[in-house]
Amino acid sequence: SLSLNCNNNNNSNGLFRTTTITKTQGTKTTTNLFSSSSPSFNDDNNNISDGFLSTFVGDFDNYNQVVEDRKNGLLPKEGGGHEHIHCTLIPVSVDDTKRSSSRLAAFYLDGNPKRIFRFRYYDIVDKTNARMMLYSLHPELELQLRQEAENPMKWNDIFLRFNVTTDDTIPKQEKINLLPKCDVQWSTDYNMVRDAYSGMKKISIEEESSSYHGTMVHGEALIDSLTMTAGTKILIRDQLSLFPNEFWIHDRGFNPATMEFIYGNQRNVPYRLERVSTVDKGKRVVTSSDLEWTLGNQFRTE
Repeated sequence: SLSLNCNNNNNSNGLFRTTTITKTQGTKTTTNLFSSSSPSFNDDNNNISDGFLSTFVGDFDNYNQVVEDRKNGLLPKEGGGHEHIHCTLIPVSVDDTKRSSSRLAAFYLDGNPKRIFRFRYYDIVDKTNARMMLYSLHPELELQLRQEAENPMKWNDIFLRFNVTTDDTIPKQEKINLLPKCDVQWSTDYNMVRDAYSGMKKISIEEESSSYHGTMVHGEALIDSLTMTAGTKILIRDQLSLFPNEFWIHDRGFNPATMEFIYGNQRNVPYRLERVSTVDKGKRVVTSSDLEWTLGNQFRTE
């Protein structure tokens, strides 16, 4: 699941391309592991690469959808409405001159960056099939990133500088950890996701030509919950649509035994996040003054 509940139970780094430098002193080992600039999604012959990577960046927020829900008497969960969520996508690269195919992704509630409920690392791999691998972060790395929640343009440097320090008495955790069977396949074909969305307007030809749609490679994933009783499983399903100025997230979790909802919209209406900013030449550029306040205290005027 892209945002809400794909939990880690695998320390494999999968297809993540890394450079590793290891220093050992006594029983402690320090590892500097960083992403190389990925060539996998930068091929000019791949007709979705440049457009996708330039669109899959910046901030998105569904505040206007929430206002509309409340006007219609729709509350979250059983009420059929949506929670107020915000997504920040920041490129990760060791070379600013090359287009990055990796992202740090934070999701937070109520327009407050200090209420992050999920941090992820995404890596676009396989230029032929445009597959995105999802990873959780080392707890200490995530803590450092959260401390700069309102300054996401610092995240790239924090990520690259972070060193994994392990002790013989502590189970090893990697800098990033693959979320098994949570891979997302991106395509320009709207038919991949259309049937999963309920009550949504039809998109125009112009929107369809500049949109990208993601589905889970394995269709769904059965994962362990970190927030519920130990041993509890959640069945997750996810569809995604990325437009130039909107990001739709249709992420749902179910009790696999009863198929009752655990999270997600129960009317099958995706979370419709509108673009708030983009990233250009290493700088965050606000594109929606109406939603600028969702970026944090420094952007609020009242």
